[in-house]
Amino acid sequence: MFDVRQIARHYGGDVSGGQALIPAIGHSSKDRGVAVKAAAGAPDGCLVHCFNGGDPLAEKDRLRADGFLPERKQKADIGPWKAVTTFEYSSADGEVIYRTVRREPENWTGPGKRPKEFRAERYEDRRWQSGIEGCARVPYRLPELLKAIAEGEPVYLVEGEAKADKLAAMGFVATAIAFGAKGWRVEYAQHFEGATVHVLPDNDEPGRDFARRVYADLSPVAKPSIIELPGLPDAGDIVDWNGSPDDLAALTAEAVKPVWLDNDGSPATVAAEPVDLWQHYHAPALPEGLMPEAIEGFARTQSEIMGVDPAGLAMATLCVCAAAISDDIQLQVKRHDPSWRESARLWVGLVGSPSMKKTPIISTALRPLRRIDGNLMRVFVQKKDDYDRLTAKEKREAERPRQERRVISDATVEAAQEVLRDSPRGVLSAQDELSGWFGQMDKYAPGKGSQADRAFWLQAYNGGTYSLNRVGRGASYIPNCSVSLLGGIQPEPVRAIAGDTHDDGLVQRLIPVVLRPGKVGRDIPADKTLSDYERLIERLEVMRPSAHLAGDGRVSPLRLSDAARAIRERLELEHLELVAALEGVSPKLAAHFGKYDGLFARLCVIWHCVDHADQLNPPGEVSERTAERVAAFMERYLRPSAIAFYAGLLGLSAGHEQVLDLAAEIISQRHEEVNSRTVQRSTRSLRGFSADEARRLCEKLEAFGWLEPADPKSRSNTPRWTVNPAVHDLFGDRAEKERERRAKAHKALKETLNVS
Repeated sequence: MFDVRQIARHYGGDVSGGQALIPAIGHSSKDRGVAVKAAAGAPDGCLVHCFNGGDPLAEKDRLRADGFLPERKQKADIGPWKAVTTFEYSSADGEVIYRTVRREPENWTGPGKRPKEFRAERYEDRRWQSGIEGCARVPYRLPELLKAIAEGEPVYLVEGEAKADKLAAMGFVATAIAFGAKGWRVEYAQHFEGATVHVLPDNDEPGRDFARRVYADLSPVAKPSIIELPGLPDAGDIVDWNGSPDDLAALTAEAVKPVWLDNDGSPATVAAEPVDLWQHYHAPALPEGLMPEAIEGFARTQSEIMGVDPAGLAMATLCVCAAAISDDIQLQVKRHDPSWRESARLWVGLVGSPSMKKTPIISTALRPLRRIDGNLMRVFVQKKDDYDRLTAKEKREAERPRQERRVISDATVEAAQEVLRDSPRGVLSAQDELSGWFGQMDKYAPGKGSQADRAFWLQAYNGGTYSLNRVGRGASYIPNCSVSLLGGIQPEPVRAIAGDTHDDGLVQRLIPVVLRPGKVGRDIPADKTLSDYERLIERLEVMRPSAHLAGDGRVSPLRLSDAARAIRERLELEHLELVAALEGVSPKLAAHFGKYDGLFARLCVIWHCVDHADQLNPPGEVSERTAERVAAFMERYLRPSAIAFYAGLLGLSAGHEQVLDLAAEIISQRHEEVNSRTVQRSTRSLRGFSADEARRLCEKLEAFGWLEPADPKSRSNTPRWTVNPAVHDLFGDRAEKERERRAKAHKALKETLNVS
């Protein structure tokens, strides 16, 4: 029998909350980095969680070796496994410290691709032991790598050891890291200091993501470049490539980026590639295969019939799904923080001209939820009629009928509050024109009243209890102030709203969907995707959380699996980096990305519930696959759409026109250095700038990679910046056009003023 107390005693740990807290492999006896608890439905009848980044499988193997778990059973359809390839990792002096072992079934006869798995083993006590926790992580072929770096030779970095071996056979110095694309850690960068590193990604999205992460981590210490091999099949790599060593050498020669040197001739930190400030940010297309099938199928089919952007219909549909899912179904975002829970609640704004058919998109997505709302209203009217027929005494003993709703349209704050008192599941507010919704709080309701309205909507985005006390209406209590928001708005009004609104994050909570131009619709019969979507909303309406109560008395929440939690933590780090990079350039976009941690959790709830809509109670754990799809959807659609809105529609930063004016001055006059006097002597729009305003403008260009701060000149305290040399290389053609534009403008002005 599985006994956590016996496990705790054996490893010198403790028992808390029904689980054994024991030292992790390779840690001191005081460590409590591993939690082990019984779980009837889990493999081996237990769950193991590592708090300090350890390997749960290695911890299970330790429990198995010490007799606390049964021996691992081989799957009958696979048979016993055997090691087919071993890759050893050595320290700088050549001493082997760990290895990865590729294993395959010994007698595989099944259909499809032969299964494989990789295990990591460390060399300790003169034998190989499972797991590499506590080992210093090093790149594959480290001695050869360090020798090449010392001699100034370029090195190649790939995802897997076999790929590095092929490159070595071709005559190149190559390395990899354990566990491929998912195994990269920022700590590996220290081994590449001063190196020229060519990254060869696999031809798939995980490979490209691996290359981007490696490039970002290596840039401060090395000179990385990314080489995409031509002619690779989908998910192909260097092993599949048919090119010769000379072909690869030619590709790398073209990929090497210039290196700027300090005055002493030593390699300087590679300058950031300057942002193209004139770049057009287009609305992204809806990616394929990431959304739940019922939603994506409905959006793509109906968009063909309607002649609209499928992304707009898909996002509107997501918002409707969020409103259909009860707020009682919540996800506890962190394992040990029960206070942070998110339910499926979204604010979606469709941005486009009237020709983009925003209202038809909203109406089509809302149709099944409006039908449910109508049924609720008919039931309420009947109960209200029955209640009104009661005598005064009977009314005192009877329960007042509740007017529960699912959809409210163009409702004022007061009307929304009345509905929410009887709608604890939450409602969806459908706004044909979001400009009017924002206008009620800004232009048309100045003073304290507007602040109270904004506070209400901010609470409605977060959910939870809400109390109010208004003159003439008395006190009121809302058990769950929860509103999903779906509406449309045109580009010009949204520019004014974003520029004039209070900076309290209300706009940034909205998911902006910049619609792509529509096309001619098709007059064809609707297929099953329409009925599937309608049934989906009906099933989400009746879905309920597990009846089990957590320790705090609330309904037990959904939880992320260990692998899904790792994905969330990776995204959290990316979001922090995005916010830090954008705060000085585009505070509104930075604030929007600052909401993405909670948004990830909300989308996980929607994906999870939609994928299990055939069940009354969704499973209690959100899988790695769900988290992967949500993360990819955010990276490939939501982020580009937000950039298209904030950078393309609103302007990348406040005062972006002045940024463009100074950038044009720099490239047209080929400035190598900029200070406040450069700014004040440039264009007419900048001549009235104070020294502080000029400094802030230069700091924005610094954030965009155009300028680098430099020490003030002798006997001066005036801040100055040097121009990134890549600016003139990349935007030289634009400089010539800018000089021609200025010459024409000057000539036209002169001719105008000389007219008698």
